[in-house]
Amino acid sequence: MSGCSYVTPRPGPSPAEKPISVSFVSATRDEAGKWQQWSHSTEVPFRPGRSAYGYVVEMPSSNEVVVTETLAFPKAATVWPSDMTVSDNGRVGTVSRRRIPKNNKVSNAWIISEGDPTGDYELTVSINNEIHHFRFRVIPETPTTEREVDIARLVKKKRETPGLEDSRAALRLTEKAPPLSGAGST
Repeated sequence: MSGCSYVTPRPGPSPAEKPISVSFVSATRDEAGKWQQWSHSTEVPFRPGRSAYGYVVEMPSSNEVVVTETLAFPKAATVWPSDMTVSDNGRVGTVSRRRIPKNNKVSNAWIISEGDPTGDYELTVSINNEIHHFRFRVIPETPTTEREVDIARLVKKKRETPGLEDSRAALRLTEKAPPLSGAGST
């Protein structure tokens, strides 16, 4: 996968209204909820509420632009923003807006939600009829900290145990969880 866009030429406004650059961006929130540095990585970890992807457009001026965004999921999504037109199969959403660049930039981002599928996505952004395509992948997250491993264990156990809805019972499961391999053993 590449973080570069490819352009499909279309007739449109004068060259002065064309974007200078269009970039794909992604980021994650830390444990405190603060967004970390936005990057151009095309691998976005599946962290509902804690990871995001989008684009940044640099324009030559602050003149109003027409932006059309089309987002294609690998499978049907369970939730879409209310302003998007969604395909019958639930995989593709589109929205058009008029935007005024702030500091000559236009951007938008989507935060990963529960129910979003992992896999290959495509984001198409049209700015004044100039189209840019980005392909990226939402990847399953591998727990890295002891806390994340415990939470992953709890989620797995909850999925495997019918009727386990009581959070106190779920907490007891994590307390009884076997120690991490190599952690605390001699």
